[in-house]
Amino acid sequence: MDINEKAKMYAEGKALDAITSAIEKAYAEGYKDGYKDCIAKTGIEPIEEIVDGVSYIDLGLPSGKMWSFECLVNESSRYRVHKKLTYEQASKYNIPTKEDYLELINFCELIPKKNSDNNIYRWDALSKTNGRYIELYKTSAEIASTTKEYESFVFWLRDNNPEGDERLCADGSSKDLLGKVCMGYKLPIMLVK
Repeated sequence: MDINEKAKMYAEGKALDAITSAIEKAYAEGYKDGYKDCIAKTGIEPIEEIVDGVSYIDLGLPSGKMWSFECLVNESSRYRVHKKLTYEQASKYNIPTKEDYLELINFCELIPKKNSDNNIYRWDALSKTNGRYIELYKTSAEIASTTKEYESFVFWLRDNNPEGDERLCADGSSKDLLGKVCMGYKLPIMLVK
C-alpha cells in the first residue's frame, strides 16, 4: 500500500467520524428543542426540577409547592443513605410546615411498597391530581449512639412553637400521621420549594 492509499483510508475514517459526530449533536439538539416546543405548546410543566442536586416533584398541589422526591441524601456516603439531622440543623433547610404536610396527605394516596419478604420498606405518596409520586422510606432516628427504629416514615416538620424540647414531625405510624420528637434526635428531612 502506497502513501496515497494510506492517506485516502485515513481521510475516509476521519470524515466518517466527523459526520457521525455532527449527526449525533444535531439529533441531541433537535430532541431538546422539540421537548421545549412540546412543553410550550401543551402548557405541561416538567415532572421534576433539579435544584442543588435535589429532585423536586410537582404533585399538582393547590399551593403549587413541589416536594423533594425522597429524603435528603448524604452525598459523602458511599451508599445511598438519607441524611439525618437534629431539629436545629434541619430548620436551616426549607423543610415542610404542618400545613404543607397535611396538604400532601390530603391530595396524595399513601401506597405501601413491599420487599421480597413482604415487609413494607417505603410508601409512595401518589398524587390524586396528576399521578406523580414521591417516596417516603421507613426509617430510624439516631439518638446519641443509639438508633430507634420506626414502623413507618418519619421526617421533621417546621415547628414555630419555641416552647419545650419536642418538635413536630411527620410520623406514618401515628393515627393522624403527625408526631412530636425530642429536637435532639436526628431524623431525615424532606424539602419543599
